[in-house]
Amino acid sequence: MSNRLKTCAKVALGLGVLFWASIFVVIPLRYTAGWLATVYSYAYLLMCGAALMVVIGLLLMQIAKYNEDSYDFPEKPDPQRVAELLTWIAPQARRCISFSERPGQPLTVGCSKAYGYPDLPIGRKRPLDDNGEPLELIVQLRCSDLAPFDPENRYPHAGMLYFFDGLVLYCGQEEVLQPSCPELEWNGNPIVFSENQDFPDFSIACGQFPDIKWADYFEACRQAGWRVCDGIIGGYCHSEREPASGLEHCEALLTVFDCPGHDGEGITYLIDPQDLSNRSFSNALCV
Repeated sequence: MSNRLKTCAKVALGLGVLFWASIFVVIPLRYTAGWLATVYSYAYLLMCGAALMVVIGLLLMQIAKYNEDSYDFPEKPDPQRVAELLTWIAPQARRCISFSERPGQPLTVGCSKAYGYPDLPIGRKRPLDDNGEPLELIVQLRCSDLAPFDPENRYPHAGMLYFFDGLVLYCGQEEVLQPSCPELEWNGNPIVFSENQDFPDFSIACGQFPDIKWADYFEACRQAGWRVCDGIIGGYCHSEREPASGLEHCEALLTVFDCPGHDGEGITYLIDPQDLSNRSFSNALCV
């Protein structure tokens, strides 16, 4: 949401500046030709339009900044409830790696990205579902990108991790990758990583504080160290689906919020801690 608003704001500001610049070009030439005199007669309209565009641009920038910092809430957080929540969630913080999409940025073969087509090792084919259709790529991770944010070596630091819809594929060796994206097709968005904090899900918080609002909970998380992102590696499980029996001990490997194709809901991958330690991802569960 905020990225779109920022783009609109930049366009509005750019048009406003262009309108003002055109006025200063017209004024010195207004007597040189009849049509320029006509143009000059509309200069005041351009000035009004330019001023309006600048105002709209600045307003959109402020709205985008608000959405980026505090999300889009119809109500304001209650400071008292936020303080109560903060004392409860702060001790439960889990350090995680977050990632955010960068739409419009250039893609390179083997880069970390969200959606699109996977860049697979030569000779390896895209996995298929039960109907023989290619599985949708959710996230492609270049493991070396995780190393600066993973001093405990909990995750692989070499090779590639592919998160398909229902399957995790790990290629541990540094192999030559080839793109699988057809010509002229959209191939996803590159992602960047940062350190973050994760906290128990909102539904869990509601069990402790039945009357809290989402705005209260989000503000408490923000004050405790959470930063808005598109997904996290590690942290808590934020899926509303219950894991299969015997997998309750699994930990969250990756969560993508507002995943396309899932009705705006997130998608979480769970893994047995021992499997993660052994770099074995074939039994990872998608919920």
